[in-house]
Amino acid sequence: MTDVTHSDRSGRFGALRRNLRLLTADGATWAIMTGTAEWQFALFALAIGLSEVMAGLVGTVPLFAGAVLQLVTPWGVRRVGSIRLWVWVCAAIQACALLPLAIGAFSGTFPWWGLYACVCIYWASGFATAPPWQSWFTTLVPSAIRPTFVGHRDRFVQAGLACGMLAGLFLQFGESQGWPLIAFGVVFVVSFLARIGSTICLANQSDAEPGLVEKIEGLSPSGIRRDFADRRTRQLLLYMLAYLLSVMIVGPYFVVYMRKELHFEYWQITAGLFVMILVKAMILPYIGRLAKRIGPGRVLWIGAVVTMPMAALWAVDDSFLWIVVVQTLAAIGWACWETATFLLIFDIIPAERRTSVLTVYQFVRAAAFLIGSLIGAAILELFGVGPTGYIALFVISSLMRFVTLFMLASLEPTGLQLRDRTRKGVVRAVGFLPGINSPD
Repeated sequence: MTDVTHSDRSGRFGALRRNLRLLTADGATWAIMTGTAEWQFALFALAIGLSEVMAGLVGTVPLFAGAVLQLVTPWGVRRVGSIRLWVWVCAAIQACALLPLAIGAFSGTFPWWGLYACVCIYWASGFATAPPWQSWFTTLVPSAIRPTFVGHRDRFVQAGLACGMLAGLFLQFGESQGWPLIAFGVVFVVSFLARIGSTICLANQSDAEPGLVEKIEGLSPSGIRRDFADRRTRQLLLYMLAYLLSVMIVGPYFVVYMRKELHFEYWQITAGLFVMILVKAMILPYIGRLAKRIGPGRVLWIGAVVTMPMAALWAVDDSFLWIVVVQTLAAIGWACWETATFLLIFDIIPAERRTSVLTVYQFVRAAAFLIGSLIGAAILELFGVGPTGYIALFVISSLMRFVTLFMLASLEPTGLQLRDRTRKGVVRAVGFLPGINSPD
């Protein structure tokens, strides 16, 4: 009996180690795809002659369309009967969405609607993998080691993103040689191969328990109301939506701003993004341990406060060195924010509800992205596509991020106690006003 028990434990431990290795390899190869393709969409749009606003919107309009298509995810997972099968098939579709971009780049011409269509399929298939994958993740990684493993895995993810960002150097080389579109074609082929590697990792992990698939329900108005009835779930997701909306007012236009307004070369754009990825890769393991020690709620506060002024700091100076400094600070804040929200999702939302909740969340998030980018486009049109318009974007984005801190205070009052401190400050300030305490 002892030998059998020991054999079972060894088998489970071996399966756990194998799954952890595959999860890490999947994250790294997915990140290479993201760095080589996803972050190049706006630059590719500029290379084929689209306007600055159209190039910025390529990151949000197809994203919203993809979010609409991914609403079938809960039904699809139940229909297939396997989370693993659904996830790796969707990942393969995402890889295939990159091939037309490579073919179009090699041919030298690509219509704007073709770019938008391919990016739409890219996002739809990518979105369809995320909610079931997060439910699957909890069955593969025990809660006791999850914070530490997330920090460890994210270090490889950031390293993969950094490697993917080297595509910018190749784009610089291609431009100097007179074949910029061919360089984009090579980059998209690399991203396709990276996602295929990620798909293989997903296909070889242990599947989730069948009972988890059976608990996943299709979307319905009554089910959505029930899923979002929990106050903390609702507060967390609403805060994340509001914060991301404020970020996306300016987010889609950062690369366009560097390319068109600051006249940065591809290598400079790559270096600015590379610094951010490198810093995140270095500190993420420490952020994971910090979250385990003080809780993800307090780590989320750190991330929210640090990232709040980052957009406005872009308006201080337009030198390359200053941009690198701002990116370094932003990396620290985003490492805290992303790690904390990732862990809070697991802590607050039960596994059997996570697929449906996150499917709806992704749709609403994409809508927030679209609304944010359209607000940004309207601001650029109002102030003019130029230095004044971009400065307005930066300042408005940071002000909106500040406002979301009050929402975070409702969710995590153990952080900075912003609401109470603000209320006390207002009361004290009002008390100094002449006649405010005088009798009627």
